[in-house]
Amino acid sequence: LTPPVSPGAVKVTPGHSPQDLALARAHGLPLLSVIGDDGTLCPPGGGWLQGVPRFEARARVVAALAQ
Repeated sequence: LTPPVSPGAVKVTPGHSPQDLALARAHGLPLLSVIGDDGTLCPPGGGWLQGVPRFEARARVVAALAQ
C-alpha cells in the first residue's frame, strides 16, 4: 500500500501542546497570539481575518484552502 501524499502543510499551535511548543522552538518559530480576548482574530492571524470571530474565521480559512 502507498501512503497518501501529504499536501506539505502542518498546523502548529505552540500554546496547545508541549509537542507543538517543542516543534516551534526547535525551528525558531515566533510564538504569536492570533485570537484576542474578545474571541476575534488579531493582525498576526492575517489581515483579511482581523476582527472576525474565531469560528467564522475557521470557516473562511477552510473555504480559502478549498479554492
